[in-house]
Parts: sequence; C-alpha cells; structure tokens
Amino acid sequence: AKLSEPRKCPVDLNSLIREMCLKLEANLQENQIELALNLDLELPPVQFDPLLLRQVLLNLAKNGIEAMPSGGTLTFSSGREDGGVWVRISDSGEGIAPEILDKIFQPFYSTKPKGSGLGLAISQTIVTAHQGEIKVDSQPHRGTDMTVFLQAAPT
Repeated sequence: AKLSEPRKCPVDLNSLIREMCLKLEANLQENQIELALNLDLELPPVQFDPLLLRQVLLNLAKNGIEAMPSGGTLTFSSGREDGGVWVRISDSGEGIAPEILDKIFQPFYSTKPKGSGLGLAISQTIVTAHQGEIKVDSQPHRGTDMTVFLQAAPT
C-alpha cells in the first residue's frame, strides 16, 4: 500500500485523542472496557497529517479493544521525550506472544480470524512517513503498550 504525500500541519495530539475516545465510546461500553486518560496537558503540537494520525490511533485502539474479549481497561497516555512527543495506547488484554512480536508489522500477517494483516503494517508506514516510530511492549496475559513517537512541530 503506497502512501500519498502526507499533508502535515500542527496537530494538538490530546484533542485528537479525546475526539477519538468519543468515537470509541459505544464500542468500549459494548465490550465492558473502561477508558482511562493520562494526558500531558503541556504537550507541544506535532507536525502530522491529522487524518492519517487519526487512522493510526484508531487502528491501535481497535486492536487493543479486540485483545480484551472479556473486558478490561484501555488507556491513552501522552507525554514528551527527547524533543518529541509520544502517545501510548495500553490494553489489559491477552498480550502478544514473544515469538510473533517481530511479525506483527508485516503486511498480511494476522492472528485474528477475520484480520487482513494490514492495520499495523499501514500504521507503521504512516508513522515512518512522518519521521516517527511505533514501539511495542507486550506481556502475555498482561496486556500490550503501543507507543507512537512523533516529532514536535517547529515553533
């Protein structure tokens, strides 16, 4: 999947997160999932295409929701680090088995019965096109943290 040139502009990451949480509300309630927000209120804007960033965060959040079939907690956190900003989406779900961790960003790789295996591959392509990166920390039966590191917008 080739990505068209991103239309970067300064984006308020926390506003985007809050907006997305409203869109996820029905899905969270339906799955008995609690939402937690732990946002750094002093975040600088990020230079990003807002539609693409929304797509990345929504995909990571939906993966987190699907990882908690018996309910749990989905947490959005944001913060600053090394001149950039990060957003972390954490779930209290099943976690990712260590032996497949290095495969999850490969196109068409999926552990879901109806998964296309494109969500994480596309998300990584989008984040990389914005000079960012996605890091994964997962513990089997304890959940997964997906952290997206982004550059702050020039001031």
